[in-house]
Amino acid sequence: MVARAGRARRTRRRWAGPRGVRARDPRRRRIRACERRVPAQDRAARRRERRRRARHPRARRGADGPHHPESLHGDRRRPGSGAEPRTEDELFASLGKKARYAIKKAARDGITVERVPASDANCAAFFRLLEETAEGRFVLRRADYYRTFWQRFERAGEGQLFFAYRDGELVAGAFAMGLGSKTTYKDGASVRAKTAYGASHALQWEVLRWALERGAVTHDLCGAPPSGQASDTSHPLHGVGQFKTSFAPQIVDYAGAWDLPLSASKFSVWAKIGDRIARRLSLTVQKDPYY
Repeated sequence: MVARAGRARRTRRRWAGPRGVRARDPRRRRIRACERRVPAQDRAARRRERRRRARHPRARRGADGPHHPESLHGDRRRPGSGAEPRTEDELFASLGKKARYAIKKAARDGITVERVPASDANCAAFFRLLEETAEGRFVLRRADYYRTFWQRFERAGEGQLFFAYRDGELVAGAFAMGLGSKTTYKDGASVRAKTAYGASHALQWEVLRWALERGAVTHDLCGAPPSGQASDTSHPLHGVGQFKTSFAPQIVDYAGAWDLPLSASKFSVWAKIGDRIARRLSLTVQKDPYY
């Protein structure tokens, strides 16, 4: 009886308290391992940034001081170099040479950009542009998702729809949204036939003017190759990156989204089977690739 009680007490001591539980919980060990990797990833990103700045001095110093990029996600640059621009002229002067040339050429060719309301008709026209741009390149959600998104942000005073025209014909569109001192380029599309050079640059210039009027300090163009692969022509986002870095050269890398499986076996089944089934059901039933 005494021996059994002793064993029971030893068992309780072995498992009692948070320290013993944590030491035997494999999920917590994986979480701690992931947390330990984050600082190492941050240091690696900082080293890549130092190497990039060493290769591209212009990104490190501007004519008036340190160069503050002008946007954004995967590509994060601030409007201006040196001091933050206070006028449109200062903002325009802070853009890259290629962007300035394209914007001026678009104006000479009669391309105009307007801020338009997110009416049902304008949302439908913009979605048709998105379909033309996305064909064979990326997957879109349903039209009502985009219409609801654009209209809700516009009603809240945090979003704006932009259209670019040439000879009265819609050739490009964009939707931007803002939150406090930051603005973001959310959606953009243009006609496949590239008969209006500079339309997309002119469109983004109007978005930047809108951001400046709102008092934004940072404008996020979103989406570009990693900084170490910006010159890699085989990267699927190479063309997109070239367009966005024409406004300002800096690309800022982020850690991105990572899965942290709490059950390796269940996650393996989900990744191999569950995710595909859920996506297929969503496409079949809701006509939406995102479940």
